[in-house]
Amino acid sequence: MAKSSKRNKYKKTHVKIHPISFIVGGLLLAAVIISIVLAIPSAAQKLADEYSNAATTLGVTQQQALDDTNKLKKVSIGTAIKNAKKGGATVVYIGGTFDSASVQWIGAIDDEFKKDLSTTDEERVLADYAKNIYYVEAADSDKITEYIDKIAEEFGLNIPDSRRSLPLVLTFIDGKLFGNINTQKGNNIRYQAKELFTNLLNEILK
Repeated sequence: MAKSSKRNKYKKTHVKIHPISFIVGGLLLAAVIISIVLAIPSAAQKLADEYSNAATTLGVTQQQALDDTNKLKKVSIGTAIKNAKKGGATVVYIGGTFDSASVQWIGAIDDEFKKDLSTTDEERVLADYAKNIYYVEAADSDKITEYIDKIAEEFGLNIPDSRRSLPLVLTFIDGKLFGNINTQKGNNIRYQAKELFTNLLNEILK
Protein backbone atom coordinates (compact mmCIF):
# COMPACT_ATOMS: atom_id res chain seq x y z
CA MET A 1 0.00 0.00 0.00
CA ALA A 2 2.84 2.36 0.84
CA LYS A 3 4.36 1.93 -2.61
CA SER A 4 1.04 2.74 -4.27
CA SER A 5 0.68 5.97 -2.27
CA LYS A 6 4.17 7.06 -3.25
CA ARG A 7 3.41 6.40 -6.91
CA ASN A 8 0.27 8.58 -6.74
CA LYS A 9 2.18 11.37 -5.05
CA TYR A 10 4.45 11.84 -8.05
CA LYS A 11 1.77 11.48 -10.72
CA LYS A 12 1.77 14.27 -13.33
CA THR A 13 -0.77 16.96 -12.68
CA HIS A 14 -2.94 17.86 -15.71
CA VAL A 15 -3.68 21.57 -15.88
CA LYS A 16 -6.98 22.39 -17.52
CA ILE A 17 -7.12 25.58 -19.59
CA HIS A 18 -10.54 27.08 -19.97
CA PRO A 19 -11.62 27.55 -23.65
CA ILE A 20 -12.25 31.24 -22.99
CA SER A 21 -8.51 31.69 -22.43
CA PHE A 22 -7.87 30.57 -26.00
CA ILE A 23 -10.50 33.00 -27.27
CA VAL A 24 -9.02 35.94 -25.34
CA GLY A 25 -5.51 35.02 -26.50
CA GLY A 26 -6.69 34.83 -30.11
CA LEU A 27 -8.39 38.21 -29.87
CA LEU A 28 -5.25 39.80 -28.40
CA LEU A 29 -3.12 38.33 -31.19
CA ALA A 30 -5.57 39.59 -33.81
CA ALA A 31 -5.51 43.06 -32.25
CA VAL A 32 -1.70 43.14 -32.40
CA ILE A 33 -1.69 42.04 -36.06
CA ILE A 34 -4.33 44.65 -37.00
CA SER A 35 -2.33 47.38 -35.21
CA ILE A 36 0.80 46.43 -37.16
CA VAL A 37 -1.07 46.41 -40.48
CA LEU A 38 -2.69 49.78 -39.79
CA ALA A 39 0.68 51.25 -38.89
CA ILE A 40 2.07 50.40 -42.34
CA PRO A 41 1.40 53.36 -44.67
CA SER A 42 -0.52 52.66 -47.88
CA ALA A 43 1.06 53.21 -51.30
CA ALA A 44 -1.01 56.40 -51.64
CA GLN A 45 0.23 57.67 -48.26
CA LYS A 46 3.85 56.88 -49.14
CA LEU A 47 3.59 58.84 -52.39
CA ALA A 48 1.93 61.78 -50.63
CA ASP A 49 4.73 61.80 -48.04
CA GLU A 50 7.41 61.64 -50.75
CA TYR A 51 5.97 64.70 -52.51
CA SER A 52 5.45 66.57 -49.26
CA ASN A 53 9.10 65.98 -48.35
CA ALA A 54 10.20 66.99 -51.85
CA ALA A 55 8.26 70.27 -51.58
CA THR A 56 10.18 71.06 -48.38
CA THR A 57 13.54 70.05 -49.88
CA LEU A 58 13.02 72.01 -53.11
CA GLY A 59 11.35 74.96 -51.41
CA VAL A 60 8.28 74.59 -53.63
CA THR A 61 4.80 75.79 -52.69
CA GLN A 62 2.36 73.13 -53.85
CA GLN A 63 -0.85 74.33 -55.52
CA GLN A 64 -2.49 71.58 -53.53
CA ALA A 65 -0.90 68.94 -51.34
CA LEU A 66 -1.23 65.37 -52.52
CA ASP A 67 -3.38 63.59 -49.94
CA ASP A 68 -3.57 59.97 -48.83
CA THR A 69 -6.73 59.38 -50.90
CA ASN A 70 -4.90 60.11 -54.14
CA LYS A 71 -5.61 57.97 -57.19
CA LEU A 72 -2.04 57.73 -58.44
CA LYS A 73 -0.84 54.18 -58.94
CA LYS A 74 2.93 53.87 -59.29
CA VAL A 75 3.81 51.62 -62.23
CA SER A 76 6.63 51.05 -64.71
CA ILE A 77 6.57 52.72 -68.10
CA GLY A 78 5.89 49.29 -69.64
CA THR A 79 2.81 48.74 -67.46
CA ALA A 80 1.51 52.24 -68.24
CA ILE A 81 1.82 51.61 -71.98
CA LYS A 82 0.21 48.17 -71.68
CA ASN A 83 -2.81 49.65 -69.90
CA ALA A 84 -3.08 52.50 -72.40
CA LYS A 85 -3.21 49.95 -75.23
CA LYS A 86 -5.92 47.84 -73.58
CA GLY A 87 -8.73 50.16 -74.57
CA GLY A 88 -11.08 52.22 -72.46
CA ALA A 89 -9.85 55.40 -70.80
CA THR A 90 -6.34 55.68 -69.36
CA VAL A 91 -4.51 58.57 -67.73
CA VAL A 92 -0.71 58.49 -67.51
CA TYR A 93 1.33 60.90 -65.39
CA ILE A 94 5.11 61.08 -65.81
CA GLY A 95 6.84 63.07 -63.11
CA GLY A 96 9.37 62.96 -60.33
CA THR A 97 10.14 64.36 -56.92
CA PHE A 98 13.31 65.96 -58.31
CA ASP A 99 11.24 68.26 -60.54
CA SER A 100 9.73 71.40 -59.02
CA ALA A 101 6.82 71.60 -61.50
CA SER A 102 5.80 68.00 -60.76
CA VAL A 103 5.91 68.72 -57.04
CA GLN A 104 3.94 71.93 -57.50
CA TRP A 105 1.08 70.48 -59.55
CA ILE A 106 0.66 66.79 -58.77
CA GLY A 107 -1.90 67.36 -55.99
CA ALA A 108 -4.01 69.69 -58.13
CA ILE A 109 -4.04 67.24 -61.05
CA ASP A 110 -5.11 64.39 -58.77
CA ASP A 111 -7.83 66.61 -57.29
CA GLU A 112 -9.29 67.39 -60.73
CA PHE A 113 -9.25 63.66 -61.54
CA LYS A 114 -11.40 62.95 -58.45
CA LYS A 115 -13.66 65.99 -58.77
CA ASP A 116 -17.24 66.16 -60.02
CA LEU A 117 -16.85 67.54 -63.57
CA SER A 118 -20.56 67.81 -64.31
CA THR A 119 -22.29 71.10 -65.01
CA THR A 120 -25.64 69.53 -64.09
CA ASP A 121 -27.09 67.94 -60.95
CA GLU A 122 -25.85 64.53 -62.08
CA GLU A 123 -22.43 63.73 -60.62
CA ARG A 124 -19.77 62.85 -63.19
CA VAL A 125 -16.31 61.90 -61.94
CA LEU A 126 -13.56 60.70 -64.26
CA ALA A 127 -12.11 58.49 -61.50
CA ASP A 128 -15.30 56.37 -61.67
CA TYR A 129 -14.33 55.37 -65.22
CA ALA A 130 -10.52 55.55 -65.46
CA LYS A 131 -10.06 54.36 -61.84
CA ASN A 132 -6.39 55.37 -61.51
CA ILE A 133 -3.79 57.75 -62.82
CA TYR A 134 -0.88 55.54 -63.84
CA TYR A 135 2.08 57.31 -62.28
CA VAL A 136 5.49 56.69 -63.85
CA GLU A 137 8.29 58.06 -61.71
CA ALA A 138 11.31 59.51 -63.47
CA ALA A 139 14.47 59.68 -61.39
CA ASP A 140 16.10 62.36 -63.57
CA SER A 141 15.85 64.19 -66.90
CA ASP A 142 17.48 61.29 -68.78
CA LYS A 143 14.69 58.98 -67.65
CA ILE A 144 12.09 61.50 -68.82
CA THR A 145 13.60 61.43 -72.30
CA GLU A 146 13.72 57.63 -72.26
CA TYR A 147 10.08 57.28 -71.18
CA ILE A 148 8.74 59.85 -73.63
CA ASP A 149 10.69 58.28 -76.50
CA LYS A 150 9.19 54.90 -75.57
CA ILE A 151 5.65 56.29 -75.58
CA ALA A 152 6.27 58.07 -78.89
CA GLU A 153 7.57 54.84 -80.43
CA GLU A 154 4.74 52.64 -79.09
CA PHE A 155 1.96 54.97 -80.25
CA GLY A 156 3.58 56.40 -83.40
CA LEU A 157 3.74 59.93 -81.99
CA ASN A 158 5.95 62.89 -82.69
CA ILE A 159 6.44 64.62 -79.35
CA PRO A 160 8.50 67.81 -79.82
CA ASP A 161 10.89 69.08 -77.16
CA SER A 162 8.43 71.84 -76.27
CA ARG A 163 5.95 69.18 -75.09
CA ARG A 164 8.45 67.17 -73.04
CA SER A 165 8.50 69.25 -69.88
CA LEU A 166 7.00 67.99 -66.63
CA PRO A 167 4.47 67.26 -65.40
CA LEU A 168 3.60 65.20 -68.47
CA VAL A 169 -0.04 64.10 -68.36
CA LEU A 170 -1.34 62.01 -71.25
CA THR A 171 -4.83 60.64 -71.75
CA PHE A 172 -5.66 57.67 -73.95
CA ILE A 173 -8.91 56.19 -75.15
CA ASP A 174 -9.27 52.91 -77.02
CA GLY A 175 -5.49 52.62 -77.33
CA LYS A 176 -4.95 56.02 -78.94
CA LEU A 177 -3.65 59.30 -77.54
CA PHE A 178 -6.60 61.55 -76.74
CA GLY A 179 -4.96 64.62 -75.25
CA ASN A 180 -2.30 65.99 -72.95
CA ILE A 181 -1.43 68.90 -70.70
CA ASN A 182 0.83 71.44 -72.39
CA THR A 183 2.99 73.02 -69.69
CA GLN A 184 4.24 75.58 -72.23
CA LYS A 185 0.82 77.26 -72.27
CA GLY A 186 1.41 78.89 -68.94
CA ASN A 187 1.13 78.19 -65.27
CA ASN A 188 -2.55 77.28 -65.02
CA ILE A 189 -2.00 73.54 -65.08
CA ARG A 190 -5.08 72.95 -62.92
CA TYR A 191 -7.36 74.55 -65.50
CA GLN A 192 -5.76 72.47 -68.26
CA ALA A 193 -6.22 69.30 -66.19
CA LYS A 194 -9.90 70.10 -65.65
CA GLU A 195 -10.42 70.80 -69.34
CA LEU A 196 -8.52 67.66 -70.40
CA PHE A 197 -10.35 65.39 -67.97
CA THR A 198 -13.75 66.90 -68.82
CA ASN A 199 -13.17 66.30 -72.53
CA LEU A 200 -12.08 62.73 -71.83
CA LEU A 201 -15.13 62.08 -69.68
CA ASN A 202 -17.44 63.53 -72.35
CA GLU A 203 -15.83 61.21 -74.91
CA ILE A 204 -16.35 58.19 -72.63
CA LEU A 205 -20.01 59.04 -72.07
CA LYS A 206 -20.89 59.62 -75.72
